[in-house]
Amino acid sequence: MENFGRLLVPGKPNLPSKIFAIAIAPGAEIDEVTFTAGEGVTLPGTYEISPARLPRVIGQEDPLIYQQDKKMYEENYNSVYGSDEPYPQNVVEFVRSAGYRKYNLVDVRVTPLTYRPLSGQLTYYPEVTVHVSYTVPKDLSPEEIIIDNLPRTELIAEQIILNYDQAQSWYPKDANSGKGLFDFVIITLDELTSSITPLVNGEISKGRTVEVVTTTWINSNYTGYDLAEKMRNFLREKYPSGEWGIEDVLLVGHYDDVPMRRCWQDLGYGMPETDLYYAELSKPDNQSWDADEDHRWGEDSDPIDFYSEVNVGRIPWSDPADVLHICEKSVAYEGNDDPKFKKNILLLGAYFWADTDNAVLMEAKADQPWMSDWTMTRMYEKNADYWSSYDCDYPLLNSNVMMVWPAGTYAFVDWAGHGSPTSCHIYGLGQPAFISSSDCPSLNDDYPAIVFADACSNSDTDHLNIGQAMLKQGAVGFVGLPRLHSDVPAGMIPMMAPVSR
Repeated sequence: MENFGRLLVPGKPNLPSKIFAIAIAPGAEIDEVTFTAGEGVTLPGTYEISPARLPRVIGQEDPLIYQQDKKMYEENYNSVYGSDEPYPQNVVEFVRSAGYRKYNLVDVRVTPLTYRPLSGQLTYYPEVTVHVSYTVPKDLSPEEIIIDNLPRTELIAEQIILNYDQAQSWYPKDANSGKGLFDFVIITLDELTSSITPLVNGEISKGRTVEVVTTTWINSNYTGYDLAEKMRNFLREKYPSGEWGIEDVLLVGHYDDVPMRRCWQDLGYGMPETDLYYAELSKPDNQSWDADEDHRWGEDSDPIDFYSEVNVGRIPWSDPADVLHICEKSVAYEGNDDPKFKKNILLLGAYFWADTDNAVLMEAKADQPWMSDWTMTRMYEKNADYWSSYDCDYPLLNSNVMMVWPAGTYAFVDWAGHGSPTSCHIYGLGQPAFISSSDCPSLNDDYPAIVFADACSNSDTDHLNIGQAMLKQGAVGFVGLPRLHSDVPAGMIPMMAPVSR
């Protein structure tokens, strides 16, 4: 199923599934979501559909938490695989009301294949019709419709909204359609405003409209339970094109100084923090992130929709010298057009599990037509326990990583393995980390990389994590996971990097 994700309920069949966003009229409230499915097609033969895996923590797993998770997994497994009832029961499921900038959305999940475990029968539904009934308040005035019509964000809306063309008739035709007043906003501390000058000037030189706002000013001019809510309220007010037309936001400061939002999603290893709180802006806190107003943001009951109205990045340091250095190398990175640097990638793939070789992921990334002229250096797990069937330049070991990375000019580094806040590991042999925070001082900061870290906890904000360490030396951007579990939604990943184009 092309462009579909998966149903990843541990212990239940791992089937293709996708959430579709359907636009409804501005201000409308959902009455009912129903569907009709065409005649199902029973696929010939019988099938064994594997259950979705139970996420595991390597090296730091709490035995009691694992036993609780395992019990849940077994209950899920027995409830489905012990029956011949179709799973899932419904091909279409209403997920939530949602929004993207000016658009009022309904999210529905479509799972076009159902599975009967005992008979091994798969049924495919090639055609599904979704019916959304809604009511528009009679007292809705034109002034209540958000004015927002930026070319870049409209392209995103067109990609994510199923009935984008239909929705255009609901909005004013003469809405702002050019560049926003301030398309790039930086939120920082008073003492860091001079340190970010190189980045501000670099963005302005590209034709961007940049505004620097301090936490002190926001704290004095906006209301909210705490500084984080005040910052979000500021962004909610200013992002539409009828106001500032914000597209990108950069937070500059340590998590404790320019706060992240702590979320109540503790799976037994502590509550993660996320900057998605400043990107998903469709509704006020009391209708989204803290719907029951108990000051426990991001609970399961809170209807967060995960569509980011703005892009958010962060420089997670508050020392003026560190911030200045990161800003300077960000500008230099963008200005460097040497293909020996900008078309050079290092791929580091360990095993996740005995049957999950991340060399497959790395090869899929590298197999892009537009990367045909790139230089690629591969390191995959090859040892007595686990031997990748894919060819590579070096076995994935710390000695090889630290021989190759500091001596090279890699604009991009992708790794996938088992992580901690300060390191990433292969699966076999109990080997030491193939990369850790202590390696960063040896990396060449004249050629910093954008790092994509597919590993648990590499951006755990309760530690001086490897993402922070790499931004200080070795990286110009870092995307990594918070906390230990690997089932954190992608939207909750804190991204650390200056936002730029």
